[in-house]
Amino acid sequence: MPFYQLLFLSLLAALAPAQPDAAACDGPAYHQFDFFLGDWDTYDVTDSTTVVARNTVTPMVGGCAIRESYRQNDGMVGESFSTYDASRGVWHQSWVTSRGELLLLEGKLQGNRMVLTAPEHAANGDSSLIRGIWEPLGPNVRETAERSHDGGKTWAPVFDIIFRPHRARSDSAGIVALEQRWLAARDTATLSPILAPDFVHVTPGGAFLSRSEHLAWVAGHPPPADRQARFETLEVRIYGNTAVATGVVRSQAAGGPARRSAFTDVFVQHPSGWQAVSAEETILGR
Repeated sequence: MPFYQLLFLSLLAALAPAQPDAAACDGPAYHQFDFFLGDWDTYDVTDSTTVVARNTVTPMVGGCAIRESYRQNDGMVGESFSTYDASRGVWHQSWVTSRGELLLLEGKLQGNRMVLTAPEHAANGDSSLIRGIWEPLGPNVRETAERSHDGGKTWAPVFDIIFRPHRARSDSAGIVALEQRWLAARDTATLSPILAPDFVHVTPGGAFLSRSEHLAWVAGHPPPADRQARFETLEVRIYGNTAVATGVVRSQAAGGPARRSAFTDVFVQHPSGWQAVSAEETILGR
């Protein structure tokens, strides 16, 4: 190959976007805070009827961290980035707001609750500790905050809020549940109710499989019992009675190579509920 062609190919390789090293974050510790992922309406615990904020929490950098985007009705905006620091065995969260506030919280999962603490410095020079506690409650998540002025000996409440699935996205929550059931399915009995009679599967090789052909293929190729699969990303968009789910799935059986694939699934709402009418998959590699 001529030198100039080798140089051109080298430049293309250098400019290609790097793929996230998803395998680095496959351990369960990295996903202890995944219960906070979601599109949430925020309520004060004492008032279950008034939405005070919208909070969207999504995976980022290949599932190695989560991003929180908080929009309060009074105009305050806050964002946080949370990740597990394996070198120290702790969770870290950086929280910033449109009011110039900064908190660097750290802590661990305690039971089923994520507990993170940070030093807080007020503009008037006062110092204290603030502690955030996130707890899954069924489909919801409760967050409480407490403040201590004596080094953590005693704590006083700051706020107590609960996150519920966003009302306008209740259908999205249903699609997410279907996708999770689909990903975990190991037999056709579980899969069949998810697929509409006119379902079409476009395989990575470009073949078109009908519903019956797809179910027959699944019956003949059951996933290994030790297969672990999770969503690196999952986004749902609703258009009337149609929903489009896109994302990336990572799966791996013990001792085998990891596999990453991008997918697009289309659902239609029937009187009996949502069903998938098409699915398309593209293999991304390991």
